[in-house]
Amino acid sequence: MRLKHFLSVFLTLLTLSVGQMWGADETITFSSVCSADEDLQAKSKNGTNFSVYFNKGTNSNKPVYKTTGSAVRVYGGGYFTVSSTTKTIKKIELTFGSSDGSNAISTDVGSYSSSTWTGTATSVKFTVGGSSGHRRLASVAVTYESGCTGTKLGTPVVTAEVSNQQIKLTWPAVSNASSYQLKWNGGSWEAATSPVTQSGLSNGTAYTYQVKAIGNGSTYCDGDASEEASATPNLYHTVTWNTHNGEFATTQVLDNTKPTFPKVNDEDPESCDDNADKFYGWSTTTFNKTDDISEKNIYTSASDMPKVTTDNVVYYAVFTDVEETDYSTVYSSNVTLPNSGTNVASASLTIGSTSNIPAVKLGKNGSGASCSISIPSGTTKLYLHAAGWNGKSSTLQLSTSVGTISPSTSTGLISNSGIANNSPFTLNTNQDGFDIDDYFYEYTLSSVTTPATITITVGTERGVIWGVNAISGSSLGDGNYLTNCCTPLAQINGSVLRTHF
Repeated sequence: MRLKHFLSVFLTLLTLSVGQMWGADETITFSSVCSADEDLQAKSKNGTNFSVYFNKGTNSNKPVYKTTGSAVRVYGGGYFTVSSTTKTIKKIELTFGSSDGSNAISTDVGSYSSSTWTGTATSVKFTVGGSSGHRRLASVAVTYESGCTGTKLGTPVVTAEVSNQQIKLTWPAVSNASSYQLKWNGGSWEAATSPVTQSGLSNGTAYTYQVKAIGNGSTYCDGDASEEASATPNLYHTVTWNTHNGEFATTQVLDNTKPTFPKVNDEDPESCDDNADKFYGWSTTTFNKTDDISEKNIYTSASDMPKVTTDNVVYYAVFTDVEETDYSTVYSSNVTLPNSGTNVASASLTIGSTSNIPAVKLGKNGSGASCSISIPSGTTKLYLHAAGWNGKSSTLQLSTSVGTISPSTSTGLISNSGIANNSPFTLNTNQDGFDIDDYFYEYTLSSVTTPATITITVGTERGVIWGVNAISGSSLGDGNYLTNCCTPLAQINGSVLRTHF
């Protein structure tokens, strides 16, 4: 009896409530953290850096702490989970109370044998086998990876900057990190200090990288590695966009590609005379008023721009005194309208005092039709007017054989009582709610690098189109706004042009 009491006291001194087992970093002993008959179903007992969670699983008996055996009884089909949110566990040692059962124990990760689990994990689930019987868990001792019991460091946030045959990696300091390690392109971990520049790389090839913070091994433990990411070096060229009086902007353009087409703000420019206040395009040369403009390269759209293959390309803004045409009031066409085809016929239209407007009738009673027009290379805008048949609902949709067109989806046509019977038609401008803008459609095109065919489709019912105009080099579309100013330098078609430098 005295020997039994001595052994009980000895074991109690050996494993304190949350203490250290020999060789382990941290231990939870349940005799000191549990009360008699304590129900532990779906509850945890916590240490400093890890916890033990209990659950009855498939058994009707809940996990419970019993003073008999000084252990938590986990019944067959039940389980307990050992986990840490701050450290990586490499070893877990279990001790069992007196009169322990013989149910087998399995784990979801790692290897378990002879009451000891080994592996690498932050959470390990121990399941008690069988449907009857139980195991008496007295304590759980945990050993962490690298033996570090301190605080786990944060993860670096890495930024990659690419250039010609080069990648530059930078990351802000991680609090309390002693140093950093870098894994480059699948290699081994090596010491590194931000910034890191890798040179002599192959352009167009993706390279992977990861960085982790290194602790002092005691109060601060190594952090997790950053997510594996990749960067691809490429050759870029600097393009300078001159606007006026030394003001400029620069962009980086990938080798052998076209630059974007920045728009210059042409609203109320300062120091401008002769009303040359409309942005016209970009030129790689400056020119004088007496120069022959036809010999100068003036680019008026993104598709016109040449590919950049050298450094330090400079563009100069060009302005004109020509006002932008309001195509909503232009009823003539600058493209050839079709005059034949399946349910396609030429027509004539009168709008107000304007008569004999060339038009095209599409469709027949109960069905629509399609026609095609040709547009030149470099077209960036397409304007047209269209009206639906009297009292009928119909749609309008355009597509292009080269590049893209927007919008590409169908839109509804406004019917007009004057679009009825046979040509010539007279648009009824006295119709309730009439607004000529309701019959005006605007489309944006891009990458029209060769002459293209535009297919115009009127669906479900008849319709009439007129005033079809294809415009190349519209420089007043969406883009990045710069500043501008004007100095008269040259003329084109009787209109003043200017460059800025």
